[in-house]
Amino acid sequence: STIPSNLPVLRTKLIGREAEQKTVLDLLNQTDIRLVTLVGFGGAGKTTLALHTSHALFEKFPGGLFFIDLTSIYEPALILPTIAATLGLQEEPSREIADTLRDFLSNRSILFVLDNFEQLISGANIIASFLDANPHIRLLVTSREALHLRGEHTLSLAPLESADAMQVFTQYAQTLNPHFRLTEDNTPAITELCNKLDGLPLAIELAAMRTRMFTPQALLARPTSDLE
Repeated sequence: STIPSNLPVLRTKLIGREAEQKTVLDLLNQTDIRLVTLVGFGGAGKTTLALHTSHALFEKFPGGLFFIDLTSIYEPALILPTIAATLGLQEEPSREIADTLRDFLSNRSILFVLDNFEQLISGANIIASFLDANPHIRLLVTSREALHLRGEHTLSLAPLESADAMQVFTQYAQTLNPHFRLTEDNTPAITELCNKLDGLPLAIELAAMRTRMFTPQALLARPTSDLE
């Protein structure tokens, strides 16, 4: 594709979030909705949902789709410079980075995925100004709390249902052992293990990755702290 993008390659299928993905797609396909925030506990699968949804929107944003991980950023003043650096823009002496971004983004239809925004909530006003100055961009944000901005649409992610949680466990276990299957022997333990981990996709993924060393029954016997 000639569409510029740094979206990570999808390596697993989306499980248990199909309804939520449809909701986000419906929102971002509306021309008057420019900010969607996925809200949920850490490990709820916000990033996975954001990436799958972004890939599904690829042809809608000819100007590009860009993933920006904000995990290591704690100063709101670094939000715009980080976006600019992702685009390959250089800061210019005696010129505000917001102005540099505005010139570059003029008439470009771009989707930005801002991942892990929760430690930057105090800088939500910067996002509001960024949207106002660049009318052709859209933002898909993941955060443990909403940004509370005018025009923001939020979607809260609940824990996975038991059947979906077990599918997630199986999917990741099979990345280590393609022959791994749900059986009469291991299904009760996996079901209880997923419940023990509160249906949180990341915790389930990490537990599944340990099937290289432990059976599901052995994992269930371990303290929850050892599985995270």
